[in-house]
Amino acid sequence: MLMSDGEERRLDLVKPLSDDDESVKEVSPGSGGNGTESRFAELRAMADSYGSFAVLDRESMQRAYQWLGEVFELTVSAPALPPVTPAALGAGTEEVPSPRIFISQKKPETNMERIACLAYYLTNHRGMQHFKTSDVVALNTEAASAKFTRPSRDVDNAERRGGYVVAAGNGVKQLTTRGEALVRALPNREAVQQALREHPHRTKGARTGVKRISGAQVREES
Repeated sequence: MLMSDGEERRLDLVKPLSDDDESVKEVSPGSGGNGTESRFAELRAMADSYGSFAVLDRESMQRAYQWLGEVFELTVSAPALPPVTPAALGAGTEEVPSPRIFISQKKPETNMERIACLAYYLTNHRGMQHFKTSDVVALNTEAASAKFTRPSRDVDNAERRGGYVVAAGNGVKQLTTRGEALVRALPNREAVQQALREHPHRTKGARTGVKRISGAQVREES
């Protein structure tokens, strides 16, 4: 059987010692020996075993190895593993940023954008598919962002004008695909414009409070 270069190098390290070497003396199995005698006997046993195992196929090698272990009641210790830490457990998962870091990374420029970011965080990092205005305000406080002067109006603007959130019934809101696309694109302004073009929103007309006067009324007054 041909051996690889690595196997030849390993064999050189443990090649059989000469029988003429007076430092090598017979040591019976399990007797242990001591000092130099035991060390040389160990090396010779390793060399002889390697020479015997090198000519075997994989299955024969495994059977011989198992037989030796059973005969001499040997156990093979598994390599010591480093202790598992919380950091190691979470190494394969994405780390969730704090609300403060998340908002600072997204850099929203308007209240509507900030509400979209907060709604995104609630949805994706807090598991809240539906949320109230009070939830948005509480997360905004946690993020140490500027207070909303009129939270209800700002959330309404994010819905009516921005199209970033939408009513889900029973006084709760939910994030829209347009709002999610906006937040994912932030803080890249070119990407934001592209995202908004791909998710258009028809702005609802604002109520001005101006009463319309019919043409008949105008003629009567004139």
